[in-house]
Amino acid sequence: MSARAVDDEHRVDEHVVGGTPTVGHASTIHLTQGKLALTRYFEAAAAAAAVPALVVRSTARRQATSLRRRRPDRFAVPRGSARFDAFTTAYATAAPAAALTAMAWRCSASSNAALVDNMWRNGLISDPAARTAFQGVDRAHYAPVLPYDDSPQAIGYGATISAPHMHASAVEHVLPYLLASSSSGTDAPRILDIGSGSGYLTHVLAALAGDRGLVVGLEHIPELRDMGERNMAKSEAGRKLLDTGRARFRLGDGRRGWVEENAGPGWHVIHVGAAAKEVHPQLLDQLSAPGCIFIPVSEDGYGDAQYVWLITKDKDGNVSKNRLFGVRYVPLTDAPTRLGSGPR
Repeated sequence: MSARAVDDEHRVDEHVVGGTPTVGHASTIHLTQGKLALTRYFEAAAAAAAVPALVVRSTARRQATSLRRRRPDRFAVPRGSARFDAFTTAYATAAPAAALTAMAWRCSASSNAALVDNMWRNGLISDPAARTAFQGVDRAHYAPVLPYDDSPQAIGYGATISAPHMHASAVEHVLPYLLASSSSGTDAPRILDIGSGSGYLTHVLAALAGDRGLVVGLEHIPELRDMGERNMAKSEAGRKLLDTGRARFRLGDGRRGWVEENAGPGWHVIHVGAAAKEVHPQLLDQLSAPGCIFIPVSEDGYGDAQYVWLITKDKDGNVSKNRLFGVRYVPLTDAPTRLGSGPR
């Protein structure tokens, strides 16, 4: 594993966490002392996870620099304080997560077929239907460079295309509600992909939803909405999805969900590809019964402690919430203000 690979944007931050370790050898986290103190915390957290030292040092360095820039009031965090607890929850998970992410990095390949086969072999994709869907969507149509590298990439406008292993995780978690079956309660599943970005996951979801399914990719930036549609049209299968209306791209505020005309009530699956400040009530209201929401939520208000939640609604409308793992996503926010564009 190269230093460059470890330091790539979001490589360690966007990850699957296998549990929160206990870290208790320090009475105060002194961020004024910088990287050394944070590195010691990560090393303690990583002791049982066999995380490479390079990953630990790199993670600590980037997190310390980021926190110093954004939260100068948290340079010293006394043990027993709420901020100490928030800090350890947010950051002590990163080291064992890096070990799992390192496994994901080994999925990188030179072709789409090899990338999907690697994720299958490493257990990141376990369902045959999901494997077939990922094999049928060439990531080269959606990622600007190194499309078969298992890493997130910037696509412009402050957005990224997530790493393939994160897309695989999302699909695996929502699959029971995504496929037309008795368990999903429908033969025509409806899926809302909030923050659809490049359109890659929208295409995979549409491939899984079947001939009677509907997937709407929702973006708040017109250029990203157009990009997703344009990328999907690069393949014959994608053009068919667009032409038949099984995949559609819309412009709107994902925090409010979306109501698609002539598409039936509610969504069987809502996937959110950006970190929300809360589980917005509009999304719960628009969720079908049964149905599920896959959503990263920033739990500390600063974007430091982000976790994916799987929220399910049963056929009787009862809602259950399950916190899955820690991640690092771009925030779910207003569209950026454009210079000279006036009020929007």
